[in-house]
Amino acid sequence: MTIPSKTEFDAKKREQKIDILLKMGSYLYWKREEGYNLYLYSLGDFYVQLWLSRSTAKIVKLESFSSDDALLPFVDDIELPE
Repeated sequence: MTIPSKTEFDAKKREQKIDILLKMGSYLYWKREEGYNLYLYSLGDFYVQLWLSRSTAKIVKLESFSSDDALLPFVDDIELPE
């Protein structure tokens, strides 16, 4: 199995996206949003946000993006060693 492009990933069914993400994605970070845990993964040359409902423990949203600007909400929370 090879890492899909963002276009190929976006065209997949939800279950296929989850499978690809968990098998091939690189976990980067997580943070809490109101009612959700938001997980950030890198997958080839793009990123994927996985939204997990804390009340139901179910994945409610997968969102892919390639712009580094979309990483800004995470940057403030990440502490880099000096």
